[in-house]
Amino acid sequence: MSKVSNMGVDSASSTPQFWSKVKAFLTTTLNAMTFGIFGTIVVGAIIQTIGIITGIDVLNMRVAPVLTSLLGMGIGLSIGLSLKLDGLKLIMLAVAGGIATLVKVDFSMHGWFDPTAVSNNPITAYLVVIGVYFIMKSIFKKKTSYDLFFIPIMTILSAVLVIYLVSWPIDRLMEAIYATIRFFMNLEPFTTSAFIGLIFGVLLTLPFISSAGVAIAVFSIPFGVGNTMAIPDSVAIAAMCAAAIGSSAQMVGFSVQSIRKNNVGTIFTVGLASSMFQFKNIMKKPQTWIPSLIASFVLAPLGYFIFDGYQWFINLIPVGHQFSAVWAGMGTSGLVGLLQPLTIANFSLNGWLYIAYMVIFPLVLVFWLDMLFIKMNWYTENDLILDASI
Repeated sequence: MSKVSNMGVDSASSTPQFWSKVKAFLTTTLNAMTFGIFGTIVVGAIIQTIGIITGIDVLNMRVAPVLTSLLGMGIGLSIGLSLKLDGLKLIMLAVAGGIATLVKVDFSMHGWFDPTAVSNNPITAYLVVIGVYFIMKSIFKKKTSYDLFFIPIMTILSAVLVIYLVSWPIDRLMEAIYATIRFFMNLEPFTTSAFIGLIFGVLLTLPFISSAGVAIAVFSIPFGVGNTMAIPDSVAIAAMCAAAIGSSAQMVGFSVQSIRKNNVGTIFTVGLASSMFQFKNIMKKPQTWIPSLIASFVLAPLGYFIFDGYQWFINLIPVGHQFSAVWAGMGTSGLVGLLQPLTIANFSLNGWLYIAYMVIFPLVLVFWLDMLFIKMNWYTENDLILDASI
């Protein structure tokens, strides 16, 4: 009886350990994916903007598209490094990620792929890289003299297999999400804008998922990299602008909240890098998140009202112009969420007013809410101190 009892205890205790390992794995790899996205497509958006502003065509016409095409490889490399891979396995995991974003599965075509299109979906790349990692881990448990030949071959074949398994359903899921956004934006744009702003604000601040990655995956359908549509529709523009406002409200808001007890460098890090640096403090005192969440929720529909549905934005876009949808989920990080729409709007007055709105309005609103909540003893200034261990 004692053996049976012990086996039951061991089984019960192993369950939470398993889920804790799953949680740690997902947190590590999803956070690593963010670095891969930032090092490729986000930097590409920055380089594209610099090229447009300075008139250096090689930057926006050649270097930026190359960085965009390296999205999957960057995700594979960053995840491989986070999982402590090295040597040939690390290289081939990066290659697997690259293949995942350059192969567009289409079961209606010969060979079940579109030879003229690319996927560039970071979520597909993530799933392919993770799938290939586990296949690689199960097959190549020990080093052999044949690894130099078999690891590349097995990795590439595994990547193609996983692409065919996950790419089509992920693309359909993203289309369904966008169709849902489109339906509700047409039905009631103000409430929908509020929830889009809130959701992307939350995604931006969470450290284990990339709001930029979600923006690329969802909004590239009507309005982004590799899209053949000449001009994106106004519903997509409005939804992206709401997401951008919600994201910016988080970063500007937490910069304001960080002012009292942090140095200038820390404040700029939160405002120009990511609000996720404050997530540790949010976990300790969730009330600290309320001001910026309110700002994301309130300012997105207000922006839709002030800027009259953003019809002026779509009217300014040149026919055939293509660019990354990444800015919708970037906030003020690297100034991408500000500079990209400004350059798209051809530096028009409305463009300048829009980016001013994304900075000034959350600054004022969060500053007022922060003072109010501190006065109400919901939290204190010390609850937002950032330490060097972050």
